[in-house]
Amino acid sequence: MEISNDTPPQKYISEGKRARDFTKEAIPGESHSQWLRRNNQELLEMLRTGEIDEDTYLDRMTGKDVYLERLAMTDPLTGLENRRAFGNLIESRQLKYGGLEGYAASVAFIDLDNLKAANTFGAWAGDAYIVNFAQSMNEIAIELSRKLSTQNHRLEISAARLGGDEFGIYVDSKDHEVLQQITQTLLARCGQKARDHQTLSTLGFDATASFGWRNMDNDSTPEDVIKEANIAQIAAKGRGKNTSVMFEELTPEQITKIMEELQDKHKPKTESIPDLAQHV
Repeated sequence: MEISNDTPPQKYISEGKRARDFTKEAIPGESHSQWLRRNNQELLEMLRTGEIDEDTYLDRMTGKDVYLERLAMTDPLTGLENRRAFGNLIESRQLKYGGLEGYAASVAFIDLDNLKAANTFGAWAGDAYIVNFAQSMNEIAIELSRKLSTQNHRLEISAARLGGDEFGIYVDSKDHEVLQQITQTLLARCGQKARDHQTLSTLGFDATASFGWRNMDNDSTPEDVIKEANIAQIAAKGRGKNTSVMFEELTPEQITKIMEELQDKHKPKTESIPDLAQHV
């Protein structure tokens, strides 16, 4: 379910909700906040004049809460779930299934390899690259979930944009062949869509990505899982990009080295302050 500033918000109220018809059409160019403010004022006026009763008013306001909750969990550029929703998904699956025998799941941290190259043509090119990859993720998640599910087990594959050029995948499997099939199918689809894209095909760079996979367990928080998948992704990028690495395959020395590099990268830079006394 994609959310766009160009589409009336009523599209995103979940089907079957009591308040599905509470909305009024968005005025062209009207932002979400402006739309909500105008609708709130109109609903209050309808309540004041007796056009609707209190129960109807509360029902319609509940519909707005559904919409706002969905909006808070969605990346506005791609329509994928955002980092907050992705963390919630990992946590909910751990709580629901983590203690059951046979439960298996993995998380991928994905980083686009050539976003800087795309951005040299303008931010619009970088956005097109990101949206192209997100569309590929969504297609592959649906297709492989159907293909790899069995009569007794539906394979869940969920995609999210974590921020910038970073994406995540959750899958109900630790099977290395399944994870590699997701990786290779997604890379092939992304590359093909970029070659077929009217704009991206003319920019002269490869649409590739680096994957880091981390098998889930019950002892790690969602942030730990995402962080360690990120470490594996950095290792994959260090091996030449457009490939994948399992976190469990890394040695303690490799993990320590990458963590130290991350700390140095994010360490605040200090500039020396000139001694003004020398110039007095």
